[in-house]
Amino acid sequence: MATITPTLPAFTPGPTPAAGSPAPFRLNVAQYDAMIEAGILTEDHKVELVGGVLFRKMPKKGPHSIASRETFKVLDRLMPSGYFVTREDPVRIPDYDEPEPDISIVRGQSRDYSIQPDASRVALVVEVSDATLAYDRGEKLLAYAVGGIPAYWIVNLAGGTPLGSGQLEVYTEPSGRVDPVGYRRCVVLKPTDQIELDIDGQILGRIAISALLP
Repeated sequence: MATITPTLPAFTPGPTPAAGSPAPFRLNVAQYDAMIEAGILTEDHKVELVGGVLFRKMPKKGPHSIASRETFKVLDRLMPSGYFVTREDPVRIPDYDEPEPDISIVRGQSRDYSIQPDASRVALVVEVSDATLAYDRGEKLLAYAVGGIPAYWIVNLAGGTPLGSGQLEVYTEPSGRVDPVGYRRCVVLKPTDQIELDIDGQILGRIAISALLP
């Protein structure tokens, strides 16, 4: 097991516009939700709002789908009363983010939410990454850190998908809105490792990393 403590892992912000250049327009969460309500954006568009920008969601291929299903099952089995697990449901992070993580652990009960949960109600988000690894380590990581979500997991399949490959990246200690933005701690776990599932200070069980991989 290797431990690293990155601030902005694998992500370099784009260039600052030159003096006198027009500033880019960013959608905020209210504008994005209004576009959905008005039917301007539909499920067919397959986009999510991250950093005020609409990003097209990548199609889910076989290994990604398997890892997502297996991770959901493992986490769902360990959930106590007062928490529930969702798949690909939006999370609101004012002012400019409404990502749709592959998996979330949310406080409360599903019936408590007539709209998508705010980031303050989310205990853990998980992204399964293959071709999207740079995005998940970059823009999405920043969004989750700004939202103060306590833990962010990346099930990293980018190294290939044969049996026994892949790793889990566990990001904790979010910066919130303090600059520099990011997670202050990252632990990288191999398929032969295990992790304690710590939700709000409760250890809910131990998980073999191999159980999350295709």
